[in-house]
Amino acid sequence: MSYLKRIFSTVTGRSKHRLADQMALLGAPQQLVEQVQRQPEDDQETAFIAFVEGKHACMLDWKAQRDDIFSDLVPLLTAEERQLLPEQDECPGDAAGTIATLRQALTRSGRRLVHTESFGDFSFLILVPKDEEREFEGVVGPWLINDENA
Repeated sequence: MSYLKRIFSTVTGRSKHRLADQMALLGAPQQLVEQVQRQPEDDQETAFIAFVEGKHACMLDWKAQRDDIFSDLVPLLTAEERQLLPEQDECPGDAAGTIATLRQALTRSGRRLVHTESFGDFSFLILVPKDEEREFEGVVGPWLINDENA
């Protein structure tokens, strides 16, 4: 059903500024946000990746598993956030289970873990400031991946 909702939001233009709005919530300068809003959606995604990669988010291949998630996400975490994580081998081997476990572990930190779809064959695992989580998920809309129900 999310796939149809994503198509609908794209066709109706509801998701036109989704990535730029996500960038704003992650602290992007207003000038960059406005520049990205004027770009086609594929270019917006490229700009989004350039802004978040290595700082706020990692990209997960569609076939990512626990070890891939740890290797891509852990470098983005603070020392305090890393201390909240369970040992790698204590997490489920599948991506959805690992993400749900890490999301739960990070609830005691100042950032939340949000998993979203991309236009390609990967997804985004984004660290969002705690105070921005609800608004961020609202902006993401049908592009949100709910790993708890996977």
